[in-house]
Amino acid sequence: MEKLLTGSFREVEFQCWTEIISGGRKLAIYNIQDTNGKEVIDRGGLAEDISITASVSGIDYITKATELRRALNEEGEGDLVLPNLGLFSAKVLTWEETAGTATVGTISFSVSLTLLEMTGQEEDEEITAETLFAKVDLCNEALADAVERAWIKPKTNANRLAAAKDAKSALDKARQAVAKVNTAVRAVERAVGQINNAINNAELYADLFVRNGAFAAVSSAVGLGSSYRAVSNMVNFGVELPTRLQELGQRIGEGFAEENKRNFFTPLFSGGNKNATIKNRNYTRTLQVEAARFSATICMMGEIAKIDFITSLQAEQIKTELTNIFQSLTEAEGLINKDADFIKSFEDLLTASLGYLDTVKKGLFNITEIIVDRMPAFILSYALYGDKSKAEAIRGLNDGKHILDNTTMVLER
Repeated sequence: MEKLLTGSFREVEFQCWTEIISGGRKLAIYNIQDTNGKEVIDRGGLAEDISITASVSGIDYITKATELRRALNEEGEGDLVLPNLGLFSAKVLTWEETAGTATVGTISFSVSLTLLEMTGQEEDEEITAETLFAKVDLCNEALADAVERAWIKPKTNANRLAAAKDAKSALDKARQAVAKVNTAVRAVERAVGQINNAINNAELYADLFVRNGAFAAVSSAVGLGSSYRAVSNMVNFGVELPTRLQELGQRIGEGFAEENKRNFFTPLFSGGNKNATIKNRNYTRTLQVEAARFSATICMMGEIAKIDFITSLQAEQIKTELTNIFQSLTEAEGLINKDADFIKSFEDLLTASLGYLDTVKKGLFNITEIIVDRMPAFILSYALYGDKSKAEAIRGLNDGKHILDNTTMVLER
């Protein structure tokens, strides 16, 4: 035991047997259609983890083990000093303590910890609405840049007309989603009037569709309630497109009449008729669908700062929803999610959104059950909180009932 080197966690010492540090890269791997090739997108490093095997021994080994357990169970990060790997700031993931008759006087520990990133947002940093809005602006600009880089000018007049028609379809859906925000509606109207010219210019297209588009206008609107739920209707815009195009391609490949092939407006992902014109039309349509979906999601993440949350459960539900949307967009095969610069900005925005919701949760109510005997909601609000301000929230938790009886859901800090 004398030959073992000493380490410590939160200034509690132990003898160190093994030190293992692990990490890696977040790689998105896409199969390239109609080839055996793959495209690999590097989305940054994984958090590094450390596993150690340690022990305490001596006459007071039980006291030492108790002190180490306390240090491992303490919340938050702590200084980890290892004899070979050095000094780290780390949080405990899991630990296991082992003692036995064969090793009386010695207690062993197996501990897994995660290292805190030295850059970026701190775990406990409180995210304000202003911070979140700034992240929205940066991400919206990153999306516009990604669209501009990915845009390919339609190669035929028919494809230019098709691209303009597709863009107007997306804009019309956006107009319906943001109908209550005048500045956003005007942004849509302006884009519709200029979209024919924009189809030939990647920068102008990105300006009309993303930088100054409907959802950017919603994000900059002040003095209005949240458009979170309305904008969420655009997140699934065109989500069925790959399936529709593939099904149509199979049908045409099975022998549609030539005149029907020419008349079909919808382009094809697969099938027998896969010339350059069809591929170009597929590409532009897919890019427009993705741009609309990402733009709406960015807007949603900003709109959470305009929601009047009452319960921590509401904030937690929004966290889950945003995380699921993020995963569905970034894990699907596509065009925009291959742009590493945009994805990094999108990840930063999600982190800020979740951080903002965690900050908000600190001042919200939890939900609990009580028993009441035919009591009006506003009276119960007075009894619990000293005024009637929570009466509407109480009714909302209890199916809109004005008179509450028996088991009743109420708010608690």
